This record gives sequence, structure tokens and C-alpha cells, in this order.
Amino acid sequence: MFKHLFTRYDASAHKALSFEKDAVFRLLVVMMVLLGWLAGMGAASLLGLEKVYDNWQLTQKSHISVYLLPDSTPDDIQRLLESLQNVQGVHQAMELDQDSTLSLVRPYLGDNPSLPLPKIIDVTVGDEPDRVSFDAILADIFPLAEVDDARDMLVTVSHGVRLVQLAALGISGIVFVVMALLVALTVRAGLRAKRQALAVLQYIGATDGFVVGLVGRQVLGRAVVGAAGAALISLISLFILGQMWPELQLYFGWEVWIACAFMPALLTLVVQIAAHSAARRVVSGVR
Repeated sequence: MFKHLFTRYDASAHKALSFEKDAVFRLLVVMMVLLGWLAGMGAASLLGLEKVYDNWQLTQKSHISVYLLPDSTPDDIQRLLESLQNVQGVHQAMELDQDSTLSLVRPYLGDNPSLPLPKIIDVTVGDEPDRVSFDAILADIFPLAEVDDARDMLVTVSHGVRLVQLAALGISGIVFVVMALLVALTVRAGLRAKRQALAVLQYIGATDGFVVGLVGRQVLGRAVVGAAGAALISLISLFILGQMWPELQLYFGWEVWIACAFMPALLTLVVQIAAHSAARRVVSGVR
């Protein structure tokens, strides 16, 4: 009997404090989808960019390219290769064949370059190669050779990557703040519009926790639907990007897919905290 009375009381209270007719509350799902999608794609971009940078850094840190004049003799090249093998930190030194060389210069000279191709030496190195000895050997055998050591750019590129990641993290943070403010304003406006119904519920014995729970359940229902939609759209967007640019799939690890789905869920938690906090403040003020 008491359970039946409590159920009827809860249903009546829910109807009295229903936000369904509130225009802003009805847009909560749409806002959750849009902002959740932004947060999910931002997190995926942050992790994907980190993987791109790690792969690029690994390649650049382990290779040095040496460009020789086209008329360099095979004997001098062989002497250079043997000398470089004795340098501390050098694991391997080899001359690239013409096909590999053509693939490297194709973006600059086209498929059928009229100029003779340079000779390129690919050197695989460890973390700390002896550049002093390396440069001395190169200057002795091939004074006009050019060295392409992309590791010199690693610090600059690293700063750029971190800046982009901070921007993505900042955008995600802004999304969370905007969503929390939107929910807080919606809850406050809705409860103040129903101040009379709220006062009646409090008069007949409704506790603050009971009222806050009613509000929280309404917001949670909308937030879960919106978060599910945001996660689905984020995953579909990631899939479409992978189909349009297949090379991106190399950087779509499992953590990227999880981030896409997790961020909208995390946004739901933020929404719930904001809704409960706003509702408790308004309810306490009515008393």
C-alpha cells in the first residue's frame, strides 16, 4: 500500500516538475549531440596526432640522408659506406637504387627528370650518433655532399604538435564548460518557472534530495540519448575519414575509437553534476 502511494506521489511530482514544455530543455539532446561530437572528434584528433608524431619522430630519429653529386664514383661511395660503418651510433649505411631515388625526387622533378639524379646514401643511426666523426668523414670524401638530418627539426615540430594538441584539449574543455552552463541555466530557469509547484511539493514533505533526483533523472534521460547519438556520429565520422583517406587508418588505433565513444559519456557525467548542483542551489533557495 505504501509503495503504491509512493509511486503515485513520485509520478505526480515528476509531472509537476516536468521540463518537457521548456524549449531549451527540448534542445538539450541536440546540444549534447553537437557538443559531444566535437568533444569526441577532438579527443580522437589529439590521440591520432600523437600517433602520427610518434611514427614520424621514430623514422626521422633513426635515419640520416646524404645527397651526393650525380658523378660520384662507385669507389668513393664504397669507401664512404665502409667509413661510416665505423662511426659510433651508425647501424647501417647503404646507397639507394635509382627507383628509390626517383620516388624521392619525383615531387620536385616529375616522373621523367631531365637532370641527372643525385646519389643518395641512407644511414640508419641510433639515438646519439657521433656527428663530429660523421661530418668529418663526409667532408674528407665528399666535400660538396649535403646532409638531411630531420632530427634538427624535432624540437620545433614537437612544439607545434603540442600546441595543436593543447588547442584541441582547450576546445574540448570549452565544450564541457558550455554544456555545463547550458544545463545549469536550463535547470535554474525551469525550476524558477515552476516555483509554485516546487513550493507545494516541499510543503507536503518532499525533501531536497527527492526534488534534485527528479530533476536529475529528466536531465540524465536527455543526456544519455544525446551522448549515444554523439558517440555514434563520431564513430561514423571517423569511419568516413578512414574511407576517404585510407592512409589515416594507420593512425586509428583502438584508443582513438574508444576516445570517440568515451568523451560523450564523460560529457554526460559533467551534465549530471551541473544539473544536480544547479537544482540543489535553486531548491535550497526556495526554502
